[in-house]
Amino acid sequence: SFIDTSIPLVLGILYSSAGLGHFLSKEAFCDIYPAIGSWGLWYVPGSPEFHVAWTGLVEFLGGVGLVASGARSILGRDEDDDDSLPLGLVQPISAA
Repeated sequence: SFIDTSIPLVLGILYSSAGLGHFLSKEAFCDIYPAIGSWGLWYVPGSPEFHVAWTGLVEFLGGVGLVASGARSILGRDEDDDDSLPLGLVQPISAA
């Protein structure tokens, strides 16, 4: 349906863009990272740059996964198909 294909695409583009933003505007994201001790009892080890980088990477990869899911639905390749992505990658190698 339209919802099943459009929502993952829209969210995927948003998440991927936000993930890339972590790397393109690193200073802006580091500026909004809370200062040490502002979370009360919790101490999160690592520098603001480290946390901006890993969260940006995770957001980008999650967005790519959503875009791939939406694109797969648009192309008519549902999860019920026998040729899933891992199998589709292995078949050309093993067909001898």
